Amino acid sequence: MVFDARYLTKKLFSFGDQNEATSGLKILGFFLVIIGALLICFNI
Repeated sequence: MVFDARYLTKKLFSFGDQNEATSGLKILGFFLVIIGALLICFNI
């Protein structure tokens, strides 16, 4: 599932460079997905 993080950056943050904030949130989400997949695979 692909989520557009621009909506969250507009709603939660109020700094000028939204592209940088959007890419930061997408990277954070990617790491959360990897950690969640590892937890599911190894049944921790």
